[in-house]
Amino acid sequence: MALKGVLFLIMKPFFKQEQKLCEMRITDCLRKLDAGCCGFEFYEETDSTNLRAVEYLKNGKTPFAIVAAHQTDGKGRFDRSWRDFSGRSICITCGFGLKGVSSEVVEKFSILAGVNVASTLSDYCKCRLKIKWPNDIFFEGRKLGGMIGQCFLEGGKLDSMIFGIGVNFGKINSFDGGNPVSMEECANAEIEINEACALVVNSVFSAFKTLSENPETDICKIFEPFDFLRGKVISVNNFNNVLRGAAAGVDSKGRLLLETESLGTVACGAGETTILKDFK
Repeated sequence: MALKGVLFLIMKPFFKQEQKLCEMRITDCLRKLDAGCCGFEFYEETDSTNLRAVEYLKNGKTPFAIVAAHQTDGKGRFDRSWRDFSGRSICITCGFGLKGVSSEVVEKFSILAGVNVASTLSDYCKCRLKIKWPNDIFFEGRKLGGMIGQCFLEGGKLDSMIFGIGVNFGKINSFDGGNPVSMEECANAEIEINEACALVVNSVFSAFKTLSENPETDICKIFEPFDFLRGKVISVNNFNNVLRGAAAGVDSKGRLLLETESLGTVACGAGETTILKDFK
C-alpha cells in the first residue's frame, strides 16, 4: 500500500486535468463582474457563434453573449475560415442593439473593444499584448486570437451589431505555417478558462458602454500603446491597389493610417483593406 501511495504521488503531476468551459461557472463570473448581460447561451459545439448570435438577435434582448467550446465553421474577415481546437480555444460572440446609437459609436467600437480585450488579458496573464490592426491579438509576434464585427440594417438604418472573438486558451501546435500562442503560454502559468472567458465578454460590453456614454472617446490615443504595426513598413491591398508605407496608428474612425511616399498619409478602412505578409 505504501509503495502504491508513493507511485501515485510521483505520477500525479503528469496527469493534469484538462480544463473545460462550464456554463454555470461562466455565468457566475459574469454575475460577479456585474457585466449587464441580458442573455447568454453556451454550446459545447456549434457551427459558428456568429450564426447563433444572428439568430439570437431576433429576440431583441441585448447585450448578450454566445460562447462555444468548439465551432466547426468559424469565419474571419472576408469570409476566411477561423480554425479553433476543441478544449484549447474560446469562441465568443457578443451582440448589441443599435437603435438610437450614433454611427460614431459603431465606427470606433471594434478598436476600443479590441483594446479592452487586449488590456484585460494583458493584466490577467501578466504579459503585454498588442493588436495587429484591424483584428488580431499578438504576443511577441505570435497570434493569440482574432476579432470580427458585423452590423445589420433595418429600413436603411443601423439596427444591431455582433462582435466575434476567438482566443487560444491552451497550447496548440503550429498549423498552416502559422505560429500561434496561447494564454497559458503568455502567462507561463495555468489559466482559469471560465474566468478568462467572462473577462473577455465583460471587456467587450464595457467598450460599448463607454462609447454609448461618450462617443467622443479618443480611440487614437487609447490604441497607440497596443499598436503592433506602428512604425513598421508594411504593404496593404486597399481597394485592389497595393500601397506601401509606414503604419502610423489609426484615425478617429478606426482606419489604419499609412504614410506613403507618393500619396502622403492614406486612411485605410478595415472593410476594404488587407495587410500583406511582408511587414517588417
